[in-house]
Amino acid sequence: MNKAFGFGVAATMVIGGVASADILYDNPVGAGGGTAINQEFGDFPTYSTYLVADFNVPNPGFTLTSVVAPMTVNGAWAAVTTARLHLFAVTGNLPDNITDDPSASRIVPVSYDPQTGILSTVGLSLDVAAGDYWIGLTGIGDFGGIGQAFTLEGANEAGLPDAARNPGGSFNFPAGTDWFAIETFDAWQFHSFALTVEGDPIPPGNCPWDLDNSGVVGATDLLSLLVNWGKCADCDDCPADFDGNCTVGATDLLALLVNWGPCPVGAVIIDFQVLEIDDGNIHNWGYHYEEDGFQLDHPKSEPFEFATFGTQESRYPGSTALFNSTANGVTTLTRIGGGAFDVQSIDISNVNNNGPVTVNFTGNIQGGGQVFDNFTTSGSPNMLETHVFTDFNNLESMVWVQESPFHQFDNITVVPVEP
Repeated sequence: MNKAFGFGVAATMVIGGVASADILYDNPVGAGGGTAINQEFGDFPTYSTYLVADFNVPNPGFTLTSVVAPMTVNGAWAAVTTARLHLFAVTGNLPDNITDDPSASRIVPVSYDPQTGILSTVGLSLDVAAGDYWIGLTGIGDFGGIGQAFTLEGANEAGLPDAARNPGGSFNFPAGTDWFAIETFDAWQFHSFALTVEGDPIPPGNCPWDLDNSGVVGATDLLSLLVNWGKCADCDDCPADFDGNCTVGATDLLALLVNWGPCPVGAVIIDFQVLEIDDGNIHNWGYHYEEDGFQLDHPKSEPFEFATFGTQESRYPGSTALFNSTANGVTTLTRIGGGAFDVQSIDISNVNNNGPVTVNFTGNIQGGGQVFDNFTTSGSPNMLETHVFTDFNNLESMVWVQESPFHQFDNITVVPVEP
């Protein structure tokens, strides 16, 4: 179904049976010279058009570190600083018209190099589970300010045709406002567009017995342990030596068997570092944010988006923190796809350097019931302070309100609860 660039081909190294690839997807610019509009317009929103390609994330899952899109532009695109990063699970030959809304995709920092014509993410660090996905990068900018951008035709003809969507319907594409295969549009007539995606394998973390990084301790891990039975050739590089005695033996075998099955899931820290921008501005990031299997939302009916301060802004608290820009705006934390979780801690700072701020939290327990907590900062300017929760466990959501005098938050420590 997917093109599987960079996995199982020359760009992938296989060490000890475990894939370790930097390039997950690489579709270079083709010779056909085709172009397709790929831009979100603030001043002409009904013309906003989005492109996605299908690709595969292999086991054990990868941290996406870079998405690069070659473009041709007419205008001042060097001023572009944000883009929509689309990532939808593949469920058919095209993205889903209901669930896969490109205008709601995460906003990420980007830069555009007019010398190379490359639009690329900046500081991306996004954990993605193994599976098949649609992915795309769409720059955000007003036509009246920066002009218009077009993604270049790709060289690859394998896999599903890449897809496009103009939700506002202003271009009168054959599919109307729905997703369509770009090769079916007479003005384009090419199969794919140029895009490169890079990443790093997600490390095994708190599951050392998972020797093949599959997320499950199983038969291949047992075989690897038995193949390496005995004295370690290198005591500092002997993954199956779980007890650290420089020998793979009976206690290591027992540890593997005791931990047989799916790996436990450890704590996750939502730190917003992917949003860090070194300037003195305020940056808006939409109404939805995802990181490490969790998501933060606030209603689109509220007038202002989530935002962060650039590192040189006077209210930057020493680490990139998110805040709800709407007074009395509601922020909700949940797991992507649903499921229970524990909340261990959160860092809070005031937004306007104007003294103490109190934040009231409500935890909605999975299956019914609620827990409540609040935290008041000392009021020190530009300083994040940590609040530790004691009973925010087995939640389906945590909710809090942007009450005056207003706060920003960072480093939310959460633990997924597996059934």
